[in-house]
Amino acid sequence: MTAPTRQPLPHDKDRVKDALQQRIIGVLDALGFREPVRQGMMTPLNPMRADRRPGSFVIWLDGQRGAYFKDHSSGEEGDIYELIRWTQSLDRWIDAYWWSLNFLGWGRHDVRSADQLRLDRERAERERKAAAARREAEDAAKAGKAKWFWTVECRIIDWTVPSPVRTYLETARELPLDRLPAMPGAIRFNPALDHFDRDTGEVTTWPAMVTAMSGPGGDVTAVHRTWLDADGLGKAPVAKAKKMKGIATGAAMRLSKGASGLSPEEAVRRGVTGPLIITEGIEDALTAAIAAPDARVWAAGSLSGLDGLAWHPCASSVVLVADNDWLTPEAITAFERAEAKWRAMADGRPLKVVRADVGKDLNDWARGRAA
Repeated sequence: MTAPTRQPLPHDKDRVKDALQQRIIGVLDALGFREPVRQGMMTPLNPMRADRRPGSFVIWLDGQRGAYFKDHSSGEEGDIYELIRWTQSLDRWIDAYWWSLNFLGWGRHDVRSADQLRLDRERAERERKAAAARREAEDAAKAGKAKWFWTVECRIIDWTVPSPVRTYLETARELPLDRLPAMPGAIRFNPALDHFDRDTGEVTTWPAMVTAMSGPGGDVTAVHRTWLDADGLGKAPVAKAKKMKGIATGAAMRLSKGASGLSPEEAVRRGVTGPLIITEGIEDALTAAIAAPDARVWAAGSLSGLDGLAWHPCASSVVLVADNDWLTPEAITAFERAEAKWRAMADGRPLKVVRADVGKDLNDWARGRAA
């Protein structure tokens, strides 16, 4: 008995993949991924599992292999065909291929002419430019709202009088603020900020410490909010007492200006450089600023935020302060990735990684809290 003849594909699979790559923003949008693109990659929540924190699931939009994804938590990875198959719950690679033809509008039996291919490329370029313009406008709107909130709705703190923020930092986190070279102007206070619990839908109101997050040019693009108990003796008893709002990627909380006392932008204009310490959390950054008053100290807000920062020209050297997340493999992997990126950016300049000897972070270590 003669075996059935395998019918050739109507379009070469690599040619289809190239066409998908040309319209990658539209492909990801059709798959449900609409997050901002930063530095050629997207870090959405993984739709295939209970993913609560961006960073472990990454989609690279370009590269030698074209679009590619990896879930650092589960180990799943693959090219654009595999991403389509995986997210659409398709059984076979060929099903992702047929999905691709439907997306591209390519029939199963037609052959693309040179003119049709040119029109496809032109349409893909229009889609790319339109998507980029939409993202830019959306980012500008989000950043503008965050700056307005910090500027208009949050109070400048008088550090000479008691407040929940001062109590939280000095008493709950045991930070001797009087030893800071200068009080952090990036920190403000909102006496009654609503907190929304996504899981329960409950809205409660608490005082909050609100910290500005500034982009490379110095403009506020996001805010970091820490909800506090009414007396400031701890965080508010809510799920996720810390949240960020706005465009936080590439932004940092600038908490200490170091020996120069200059803003990063003014330091660059004057040709003044100095050491820069970067932590994840605000409390760790203030701990570092007290211990090393001559250094400029920033907080990234999160591990993914640390990965998203770039070497600022005001920095002659950089110290990265790592949390002790040894029990979280995806955090270890994420920090290793961030460290590799920073070592590449150092380009011969001094870069050091430090960790607390005890506790989960630098503030725990300073307070003598064991892990």
